[in-house]
Amino acid sequence: MNKKLVWVAATILLLSGCASQTPMLVKSLNEEGVCCPSYKEFVFLFEPLGLDAGTRFFKIGPGCPAFEFEEGKSYFRVFKLPHREGDYSIEITTLLVGSWIPKAHVFYPYLRFLDQNFDLTMTEVKPRLYFEDAWMAGVRWSGRVPLAPADQYVIIYTSPKLFDQKIPVPRGKDLFSSYGPAGWLRIKFVKGVD
Repeated sequence: MNKKLVWVAATILLLSGCASQTPMLVKSLNEEGVCCPSYKEFVFLFEPLGLDAGTRFFKIGPGCPAFEFEEGKSYFRVFKLPHREGDYSIEITTLLVGSWIPKAHVFYPYLRFLDQNFDLTMTEVKPRLYFEDAWMAGVRWSGRVPLAPADQYVIIYTSPKLFDQKIPVPRGKDLFSSYGPAGWLRIKFVKGVD
């Protein structure tokens, strides 16, 4: 077999693996129907999240419901917060998705909280995220949001207004990734408020 042909085929395969998935994910989101007309219907979609569960990793993206938030359409997950006494915060972490940083993407989490009647307790919260570069855990950003006593459910989603923006990755000079409509996240309860 021609060595040049093998080299060209291998190069094409390698480069296609480096292509950004963000445009394909945005197209998928745009084609996705909206699950519900209002937050009240989220009663059928929530997942329990216990204090004893500790840390929970989860994915948001295709396969999750989509909703038309004030910021635009987004995939989302909604969790029932456990009964708690005292002050607690949610620590939310989002991971860089993709092996090549310039073509990778990050799901920037927005949070909304609902009371026991599925009414909003506050407008959206965009947590201030801090960069972490954990050697084995990869590149990620984390932030904390204090919980109010009325908060019974948390909705995690993102804003499509971010999809054409870049996020700096402080791992080297001039490294940037993009925001995307899908990603891997971690949620954790933390005693106390910052």
